[in-house]
Amino acid sequence: MKLVICSLVLFVSASPANAERPWWIEGSFAPIDLYPLAQPVAPPPGLLERLPSVLTLIQSAAERHAIDPELLRALVAQESAYDPSAVSEDGAIGLGQLMPVIANWCGVKNRFHRVENIDCAARHLRVLLTKYHGDERLALAAYNAGEPAVDRCGCVPNYPETQDYVARIMVLRGARKEEAS
Repeated sequence: MKLVICSLVLFVSASPANAERPWWIEGSFAPIDLYPLAQPVAPPPGLLERLPSVLTLIQSAAERHAIDPELLRALVAQESAYDPSAVSEDGAIGLGQLMPVIANWCGVKNRFHRVENIDCAARHLRVLLTKYHGDERLALAAYNAGEPAVDRCGCVPNYPETQDYVARIMVLRGARKEEAS
């Protein structure tokens, strides 16, 4: 493999600067912007129609905590695909994928309870939005990776999972806003 790479480097560097590059080399050394590659995690077909009560809960919690309802909907879609019984390998539970520490902070007794779960997710997101001065990307990154990770760099941490998470929510939120208009 090293021989092939070295041969390729020698071949490319030996070519005149104005020579046309083969199709398999063209553009292969350009940096890749990962955000456009992110695809939203949309709920399974028909799920939204079967769960209007979940959307009502999201709308209500968003209003109560002064959050854009589309942002909260997108977060819930990404976290659980609107599945109130979702459980992650890390122990996050429910629509907002609450970890035990956050659920305790909110006073949630049953993380599977739709009302308690959505309200706590919205409350937590509101606190993060306030802490990060309304920067939705930082708030979402902190929701996913934890506040210390965001505080260390003052940015969306360079964790592929977190960067993808933030990008997916922003794309999904944008798609939902376009559908509504």
